[in-house]
Amino acid sequence: MLESAALSDIGRVSEVIRACQKLGVRFALDDFGTGYASLAYLRRLPADVLKIDQTFVHDMLSDSDDRSIVEGVVSLARTFRRQVIAEGMETPEHGALLIAMGCDLAQGYCVARPMSAAALPGWIEQYSVPPLWNAAARGQFPSEDLSLFSAAIHHWGWCEQVEQACLKTDAGDTDSTLERDSTQCVFGKWFHGQGYQQYGQFD
Repeated sequence: MLESAALSDIGRVSEVIRACQKLGVRFALDDFGTGYASLAYLRRLPADVLKIDQTFVHDMLSDSDDRSIVEGVVSLARTFRRQVIAEGMETPEHGALLIAMGCDLAQGYCVARPMSAAALPGWIEQYSVPPLWNAAARGQFPSEDLSLFSAAIHHWGWCEQVEQACLKTDAGDTDSTLERDSTQCVFGKWFHGQGYQQYGQFD
């Protein structure tokens, strides 16, 4: 159910949702955060699940504003005792940060691309959880440390890209798009900027 559709006549929509819930139907509020929902609307609307719009999830690793929005929706869902699902989880790094925020449900290409019902059993049998997610689940990351965790995720990914680029170079191939200057990658910029401001006193 789209957020904009739910708010068009919240009284009537709420009645329909409650009637359907008595039949065992559950509702998810889609694209949450892109419309005009207020806390009062959210309190009155008995949807079971909030779905964080993918536009916020996509750039949350590098954009502190998007990361704060995602974190805020996760916290809001917890306050109102709703489940929360993040849309557009495209990489293991996105998943690790979502887990660190307390968002345990997500959908996106990192989990699987669209498939037929016949392909589902085979996918379930071969699927394995990325090791990075287990590491994120074991840690406890206070809100003020999420930027550090996000920067660390970027750094791990950058190191892996450098390693792969070196292997390609040895094989006679070159990757001109990779940023090799550690002060200019996402982690380097964070380390010499926000990271130093936040953690520089621990040197």
